Amino acid sequence: MNAASAKWHSSVTRYQWLVLVVASLGWAFDAFEGQLYTVTRDDLLQELLGPSRQGELGRWKDYFNGIFLLGSTLGGWIFASLADKQHRTLMQIGGDEDSGGCEGDIMAAHTSP
Repeated sequence: MNAASAKWHSSVTRYQWLVLVVASLGWAFDAFEGQLYTVTRDDLLQELLGPSRQGELGRWKDYFNGIFLLGSTLGGWIFASLADKQHRTLMQIGGDEDSGGCEGDIMAAHTSP
């Protein structure tokens, strides 16, 4: 088979496929966490605010969404930069628990042998 007719995936190693699957699963679990958060947020806020403050529900939903997204973004940045300076596997574990795991997994796939 010559280079022009070779499939794009013929040079991808078994290890790289494994890393792709693991990173994809991490991304899927992060997406599930975001959906679970969205589903439970309304009940949580109604319980916390009480019946007298139901008019403020929309504003507090926006605050919660902003905090969730900001935490995910900062977690991804922090753990990715620490992974460049420290042990990458330890940072991946911490990053996965902070919703920034997909970024750490992809960076590990890019820099691993």
